[in-house]
Order: sequence, then structure tokens, then C-alpha cells
Amino acid sequence: MASPLVLRGVEVALGDRQVLRGIDLELHPGEVLLLAGPNGVGKTTLLRAACGLVSPSRGEVELAGRPLRAWSRRALARELALVPQETSVPFPFRVDEIVLMGRTPHQGWFGFESAEDRRRAHEALERLALLHLADRSILELSGGERQLVMVARAMAQDAKILLLDEATAHLDLARRLELLALLREWAAEGRSALAVSHDLALSLRAADRVALLAEGRIHSQGAPADVITPETLRHVFDIEADVLSHPTGPLIVPRPS
Repeated sequence: MASPLVLRGVEVALGDRQVLRGIDLELHPGEVLLLAGPNGVGKTTLLRAACGLVSPSRGEVELAGRPLRAWSRRALARELALVPQETSVPFPFRVDEIVLMGRTPHQGWFGFESAEDRRRAHEALERLALLHLADRSILELSGGERQLVMVARAMAQDAKILLLDEATAHLDLARRLELLALLREWAAEGRSALAVSHDLALSLRAADRVALLAEGRIHSQGAPADVITPETLRHVFDIEADVLSHPTGPLIVPRPS
């Protein structure tokens, strides 16, 4: 089976700043790939390039064997769903209305939702344990609740690939663990997820592979146990830490300064 999403030699410049340099990365079917690295190294830009919101100055992004630029926005939205780090909703839409918006790529030109659309939206709310918020205004929710609503909208979109930018950032510990378990379920269904997270120690629990980004380049990628070492943590994050083996993934233990 071909990799659903491939970045080949991707370079991105924003203004006069070179943000990404020669990125080679594949998202495999049925996996969760964790993208990590320090602040400002280009993780969000990489996600935006992966879904066509940023055009590479060099290199190519391919989806299902076709260049991303060959896809229409509507067709692309049936394959890729993005959960951005911040989402501004200026109007008091209800939570169920926001999630139902994820069905837009599957609707006809007149935008009328079907019984199947409503079923998918309800299923996504149920999956994220948000049914009790369905009638609430999005503007009344906490930051963490809003983020979960955006994940539910992306899942209702029924895309094969989820792109998540710091989706656990505003969540409490229990909700973080629930979302990471949900990503594992997502991958077990044959879909894929590319997740950016600063919560490296916890997010490794859900990852099949990890790619570390440093200075706009992929420093290393592979199985978490192979990539997360004291040497890579020192080089990429400038920290001294021990890495312990554990069934849920590598455990990072910072050394006293």
C-alpha cells in the first residue's frame, strides 16, 4: 500500500526566512507519527505545507501518489483534516453546529446536511465525550473544550489523515490521555495521524514513529525507542536527560541542573 502522505525535499520560505530545508517525510497507513522539536523550528509550517495551506518553494507534497497541487480543495478535504493550534470562532455557533461543519466536503453544492451527516457529527461528539456540550455556544467553552470540539469536527470530516497541531495543549491530564488513546484507535482503523506536540514525554505513548525537527530539518526519525536518546535530546532540545525503557514508550527523566 502506498504511503498516503509524502513530503519529498520540501523547502518553505516565509518572507526572507528559510523555515523548512529539504524535508523528507512519509506518513504510513495506520500509524501515528509524532513531530516534535523546539519552538520556532517549523513544525506548524510543515503541517501547513502538508495540507496545502503553504506552498513549498522547492520539493513536492504527494497525497495517495498524486501531487497535492493536483487535488481540488473539496477533494483534498475528504482526505485530510487539520486541527490547528488556534481556531477563532467569532460567532456563537452551537457545538453541534461546529462539528457538523466538518461534513461540508461531503455535502452537495447547496450545503444541505443529510441524515448521514448528522449521524457522523453525533458519533464524533460521542467519541470525544462532548454530547453534554452539544447545545452550548462555542464561545462559552474553555480553551480545552474548544480544542476537543475542533478535533470532533475533524473526525466528523471522515478524512483518512488527521493533522494535529498541539491538540493536547489546553487539556487536563485525563483528557490528554483520552485523546492519545483515541488517536491509537484512529490508527487501528487504518487511518493515519501526524501530530505536533511539545508534550513529548506523554505523546510518545501514542506514537508509532517520531520525527525530530531541528533548524528546519529532520534531525532524526524512526521508532521512539531508537530516536529518543540522551544524545538526540541534548542536540535537539539542549537538555540533559536520561531515557528509560517502558512498555508505553521511552520515559524522559531530566537530570538535575
